[in-house]
Amino acid sequence: MTRRGAVLLAAILSACSVEVDGDSSGLSAGMSGPGPGSTSVGVDDDPTSTAPTSGEGSTAVDDATASGPGDEADTTSGSATSSPTTDATAGSTGDAPGDPLDPDLDVPEGGQPCLTPGSLVECPALEVCRFHTTEQGLCESCDACGNLGAPCTQGTDCDILFACYQGQCTNFCQLGTFECGPVEDCLDVGHPTHGVCAPF
Repeated sequence: MTRRGAVLLAAILSACSVEVDGDSSGLSAGMSGPGPGSTSVGVDDDPTSTAPTSGEGSTAVDDATASGPGDEADTTSGSATSSPTTDATAGSTGDAPGDPLDPDLDVPEGGQPCLTPGSLVECPALEVCRFHTTEQGLCESCDACGNLGAPCTQGTDCDILFACYQGQCTNFCQLGTFECGPVEDCLDVGHPTHGVCAPF
């Protein structure tokens, strides 16, 4: 082979080598396939995926939250009860009447309150403290102003020194004393400390 022929052959072989390398790189590029990025996109777009979307999850939570307060309200709505003490104590106000005095004793219908039956200093002038309840008296004056032993139907028929008891004007007295003579002659008419002398 001549030198020229050898050069021509080398040139032909070089051209073939370049073409093979080009095909090899093309084949390598074709075999590499889609990259990791394209693969992940395909998975996200897969319509068969069963994972719940963010919208569905929030809806389930909202439904559970919405049902909670309603159930609690229903449970506690009937728990309130009215206080039984209101009706029990409604009739306890006001003044309770004391033990009644002796029905044979006349008591005033009105006047200034006082404490000590027979007292002249606890009442205005020309009035006396006469029995009214077992705890207090009322000041009263006199109209007929009858003396001791005079008949009476009410306190004003007797002088301010006396009370009308069993239809007669009689003295006031302090229980347990000799103000009426014998101790037993100071009669208990229902007051804790004072009474009246037994009529003649």
